[in-house]
Amino acid sequence: MNSRLRNLIWGGCLSALLGAAGAPASAATVNNPGGNDSVATAFSLDGYFSLEFDGDIESGDGTNESTTIPHVTVNAVPDVVALVATPSGDGTLHLPGVGGSGAFAMASVNVGAEGTITATPGFPGPVLPVAMSICETDPVTSACLGTAGASATTTIAAGATPTFAVFATATDAVAFNAAINRIAVTLTDAAGIIRGATSVAVTTVP
Repeated sequence: MNSRLRNLIWGGCLSALLGAAGAPASAATVNNPGGNDSVATAFSLDGYFSLEFDGDIESGDGTNESTTIPHVTVNAVPDVVALVATPSGDGTLHLPGVGGSGAFAMASVNVGAEGTITATPGFPGPVLPVAMSICETDPVTSACLGTAGASATTTIAAGATPTFAVFATATDAVAFNAAINRIAVTLTDAAGIIRGATSVAVTTVP
């Protein structure tokens, strides 16, 4: 991989950055437009940071962008690991043509502290012609515990394993492109910070 760090974006409180004393900060950006330099040698942080790279990352002949958002905190927070299962078992939700509906299941485990988590389906890539809803389910019967909606909020205890169902209906054709045409489910805490995520491919192609 031939890439370079473009931005370091942080929020929270830093104790050291680039050798300087830190201070509380709501948001800031460090630009590093060239080279493979290290822009931060040591810091501690209560909040989040995002590293944005550009360069020759995937295709080998152009500029692509990859963003990773790890979270660092001194406080105990939820940490949700999520896995999905589609009816076909191939990681793809196959909707039976335009107007067709389908669903997939999501299992999760909270390996962090207890907290309120909201599960929301969306599109990590382009917005697709797919209407979606989600509900928390009974892990034994798979029945919805409430009415499916745009998101589902629940309190997850440490070690708890809640399950969810995502329902989707195609309002237009969706080509099969597993790398791009996907449905993602993000799990955010009460502050809106992502504490877990997973995704499946979706298509109307048989």
